[in-house]
Amino acid sequence: MSSVTHSLNDIFNKHRLVFWYDPDGEMREEYTEYESEAVIKVEVHNDQFGLKHRMMRGEPEQNFLLYMPYARPVHAKNWFLDLELGQ
Repeated sequence: MSSVTHSLNDIFNKHRLVFWYDPDGEMREEYTEYESEAVIKVEVHNDQFGLKHRMMRGEPEQNFLLYMPYARPVHAKNWFLDLELGQ
């Protein structure tokens, strides 16, 4: 088990949502290789509103790993800010 997999599993023991920003794509391979039957992996591309609705209303108990191949947006433009701060 890689150190990234181990770290993610530890995080999912405490949180159901993991926000993974990777602006330079340095960790894409680790994201791709991560597997867990208890986690839905989603690569986020301009679908934040629908994804947020899915996570909060559609599947409120499900664990999600959200991979974003860009830098964390400024607070005013971050659709997930409330979720990130609430963890």
